[in-house]
Amino acid sequence: MYLSLPIALLICTIVQIVKPQPSNIQALRFGSSTSDYVEFTPRNMEPYKTSLTVSGWIKRGRNEGSNPIVMQYQSGQVLVGSNGYNNYVNKNLPLTGRFPAAGNWFHYAMTWQRGGQQIVYINGNELGRTSAYSSELRTGGRMTLGSSTGHSSSSVFGGELLKFYMFARELSAEQVKAIADSGMCSNVEDSLNTEKLSWNYFLSQEKSGDVATFTPTECSWIVEELDTLLAELNRTNAVVLTAETHLNATQKELNNARTELAEANRQLNNTQAEFNTTTQRLADAEERIREKDALLEEFNTTTQRLADAEERIREKDALLEEFNNTTQRLADAEERIREKDALLEEFNNTTQRLADAEERIREKDALLEEFNTTTQRLADAEERIREKDAL
Repeated sequence: MYLSLPIALLICTIVQIVKPQPSNIQALRFGSSTSDYVEFTPRNMEPYKTSLTVSGWIKRGRNEGSNPIVMQYQSGQVLVGSNGYNNYVNKNLPLTGRFPAAGNWFHYAMTWQRGGQQIVYINGNELGRTSAYSSELRTGGRMTLGSSTGHSSSSVFGGELLKFYMFARELSAEQVKAIADSGMCSNVEDSLNTEKLSWNYFLSQEKSGDVATFTPTECSWIVEELDTLLAELNRTNAVVLTAETHLNATQKELNNARTELAEANRQLNNTQAEFNTTTQRLADAEERIREKDALLEEFNTTTQRLADAEERIREKDALLEEFNNTTQRLADAEERIREKDALLEEFNNTTQRLADAEERIREKDALLEEFNTTTQRLADAEERIREKDAL
C-alpha cells in the first residue's frame, strides 16, 4: 500500500503531540490519617548537595494537620508544607497564611543555592526569599510525600499532589514562571535538560494507606478531545484508503514511467560523465595556463630586476672610475705636497743658516765697533802722550 504508512505515521505524530503521557496526568490523593503517605530512599542525591529546585502542583486538603507536610527529605533536611509555614532547605522561610486556600490547585516552587538565595514562588510569582546557609545538603536519608518522616498527626497533608519534581539546580525566575504558566496538564518539566527526580519516579514508589492515583478533572478534557480526534482520524483514514485503491492503479503507470525515466537517466549519466571528463580536462588546461601565466609574470619580474641590477652596476662602475680618478689626483697632490714639504724643510734650514750667519755678523760688527772704539781711544791716548812729551 502506497499511502497507508505515511497516514499511520501522521496519526501517531498527532497523537504524540496532543496526548500527554498517561503518568504525567496522574495525580496522588492522600487520605487524612497518619498511615497515608509515600516513603522511599531516593536514588543518588549527590547532584543536589549545592543547589536544587522543588516544583509541583498542590491542592490542600480540608482535613489537613496543623503543620501539614507535602514532602520531607531527612537527613537533609528539605521540608515543603502546604500552608506556608515550612519552606525549608537547611533553613526555614516561613510564609504562613500566604498560600492559597484549601480546595484550589496552585503551583509551588522553591529554589535553593548554597550560600546564595532561597526563594519561594506561588503560581510563578515570587512570594518570599532569604539568604541560604553555606553548608551543603546532607544526603543519604529517606524521602516522604504526604507526611513527615515521623508520620505525626500534625503533619498529615490530606490533599492532592501532581507533577512533583526535584531538579538538581536552581531554576531561574523565568523558568519557574514558564512551568506555572504552562498549566498543570503540560509536560514542560520533562523538557528541562538537568538531573531530576521526575513525577514518574515519585509515582513508581510504593504507596502506604489511603493513597490513590487519579486523573484530575482539570486534565480529563484532554483525553476526551483525544478520543474525538482519533475517531475523526479513523474516518479520514477510511476515505484515504478508498482513494488509495484508485491511486494504486496509477502507481503501475507511474512505475512504467519510472523505468523509462531510469533509462533516460542512464543516458544522461553517460553524457554527464563525458561532460565531467571534458570539464575536468578544461579545468586542468586552465590550471596549466594559470601556472604558465604565473611563471611568465615571475620571468618578467626577474628580467626587470636584472635590468635594474645592471643599471645599478653601471652607476657603480661610473662611480668607481670617478673614485679611481679622484684617488690618482689625490696621489699626485700628495706627491706635490711631499715635494713642497721637502722644499719647505730646505727653506727652513736655509733660513736658519741665514739667521745664524746674521747673528755671527752682528757679533763681528759689535767686536769691530768695540775694536774701532778701542783704536780711537788708543789714538787719543797717544795724542795726549805726545802732547805731554812736547811739554
